[in-house]
Amino acid sequence: MNKTHVEQVVLEFLARHNGAPGTPPLAADDNLLERALLTSMGFIELIQILEEESGRPVDFTQVDPASLLTLRGLTTTFAAT
Repeated sequence: MNKTHVEQVVLEFLARHNGAPGTPPLAADDNLLERALLTSMGFIELIQILEEESGRPVDFTQVDPASLLTLRGLTTTFAAT
C-alpha cells in the first residue's frame, strides 16, 4: 500500500462513515476525532480496514493510538516504506 492508496481508503471511509459524498478539506495533521469525522468505533473499524488492505497489523505496544488519529499518522503507519 502506498501513501496515495492509504489516503484514498481513509477519505472513502470517512465519506461513508459520515453519510456524505465527500469530506471537508482535511489537513494532514487534523485530528479526526476532534473534527468529529470519526467516532471511537469508527476508528477501530478504519484501523481494521487498513490492517487488512496493507497486510500490516498494528502492534499497539509499539504504536501510540493517538498517532493514528491523523491522516499523516495513518499514512506513516500503513504506507509501505
